[in-house]
Amino acid sequence: MFPTRAARAARSALAGVAPFDRYDARTLAPLGRHADRLRVGEGTVLAHAGRPAREVIRVLAGEVSLITPGGVERRGPGTWIGAEPLLARTAHRATVVAGAGVEVLVLPAPAFRWAAQVLPGLVAGVRGPASGDVPEPPERALGTAPVTTP
Repeated sequence: MFPTRAARAARSALAGVAPFDRYDARTLAPLGRHADRLRVGEGTVLAHAGRPAREVIRVLAGEVSLITPGGVERRGPGTWIGAEPLLARTAHRATVVAGAGVEVLVLPAPAFRWAAQVLPGLVAGVRGPASGDVPEPPERALGTAPVTTP
């Protein structure tokens, strides 16, 4: 049997990207239709602080800068942008700007919400250390208290 176009699309955009790599192509086919891999130009704003998330982005290559009133933090591959605000129905806590050589996986909000409801373990994979996301202690969470240095 030949794979469907949807199954091929799911494999191409989501292939090798944790936590999606644990699901088979048939399961990912509905999500794959909405997923895009993009190269993003340096200086491109990927999220605006205070605005609601309209998409979920996973950094695949390169580095992004998270800008908050407390300073600038750089993050690399494995970083999720928009997942937590989308799940919590809150605004972005940081403005996120792409550095040089950034490649991302992009999922529109409705597609990610669907996936969070029907793919077992997806939310834990997005939130957990196995996803490559870098969890922060509550006192350093973006948008809470500014980080002070001695």
